[in-house]
Amino acid sequence: MHIDLNELGLASYNELIRLKLLRNKPKDELTQADIFKANEIIYNKIGDTLLKETLKYNDDGTVSTEVNYSFDNIYAFTHLILIFALCYINGMNLNNYFNLTLFDDEKTDKS
Repeated sequence: MHIDLNELGLASYNELIRLKLLRNKPKDELTQADIFKANEIIYNKIGDTLLKETLKYNDDGTVSTEVNYSFDNIYAFTHLILIFALCYINGMNLNNYFNLTLFDDEKTDKS
């Protein structure tokens, strides 16, 4: 079964609307100004989460000298949602870059 990756973009866009990060407006009604504003909001959120992921603060509010380069699943999934929404808003067809196919083990010939 072939997966349409653009549906992930639509789902991510809808999630950002649900979280009230973006205005509730269908993609086909977005103006260039709306797209520019959405890009700005998403880029800022990506930057914020990257900083929050790497910089840690001391109890007194100053930045710690230790930088954390560990992998955090929550931040990784957050970035994926933000990037998928960004692709959707800007009309990028993810299927042109990635091909995802799921196989049903029962139907796959293993001989």
